[in-house]
Amino acid sequence: MAAKTADYTNWIDPNLNPNIYCVGTTKQEYMSWRNGSPIRMKLTEDTLHERAGQFIARLSKAIYGKTAYRRFKLTIPNALTLEGNGNGRSCFWLSHEKDPRSLKERGKVRYHFNILLRKPEWMPFDQLEEIIKNIWRSCDWTMPDINIEERTGDCVGYSLKEGPETLVTKTLSFGRSMQ
Repeated sequence: MAAKTADYTNWIDPNLNPNIYCVGTTKQEYMSWRNGSPIRMKLTEDTLHERAGQFIARLSKAIYGKTAYRRFKLTIPNALTLEGNGNGRSCFWLSHEKDPRSLKERGKVRYHFNILLRKPEWMPFDQLEEIIKNIWRSCDWTMPDINIEERTGDCVGYSLKEGPETLVTKTLSFGRSMQ
């Protein structure tokens, strides 16, 4: 019998215990350089899964330091989900439509990440927020808008609303206690 979204939510929530929730949009395509020539690279789900790993690696290095990341593979406890279909020109939360799902059905929702993080106990929220914003904006495949807030409500269930297949398993980390 296949697992339901609620099963994933009930497992991820107590094990990850996220206290930071972020939503960040991605670009449709970006410029890359190959052999000295610019090439337009279209962002697909596969490339975004790779880029999510790079984002978490950069974030972990900025928080814990390069040495801790390299030696101990210390990553910030996180769970990312990728939503959208990549065909849109506007974000669903910036639209004037009343039903955001109607935008997705018409193919107008950008790819975006729902990011669940557990904040290190020793770091204040303001400092972590600034680090996340700087890392997010330094990526060439992201839009500058990222919403970062402390957890309220069922953010894990909301992140997994389109099913467990949206989960980016490459970056999933529960912290040192699970290793």
